[in-house]
Amino acid sequence: MLHRFAGIVEKMVVYPENMARNVALTQGVIYSQQVRLALTESGLSYDEAYDLAQKYALQAWNERVPYRGLLEADPVVAERLTSAQLDACFDPSHHFQHLPAIYERFGI
Repeated sequence: MLHRFAGIVEKMVVYPENMARNVALTQGVIYSQQVRLALTESGLSYDEAYDLAQKYALQAWNERVPYRGLLEADPVVAERLTSAQLDACFDPSHHFQHLPAIYERFGI
């Protein structure tokens, strides 16, 4: 089964422009976990960080507005996270850091 999946991945056609468009459609909500982690590391409890990150993620999704803008407008977030820390939260490279090891395991 793993060999079959490797064959599927090897032949997969990826359209970067479509991927970027799909990511943009999320309004940045896909980064809510990173935001929650950063807020927890800033000293908020897990529950406080979760509630704050989730509140704005739901609002961004439902109202189709940028998640980051909602976070930047919140005084608690602004007090705890710098612009550079938010940049790190919204950096997609975090999600790709283990790809080389995964590809190696598949032999591709």
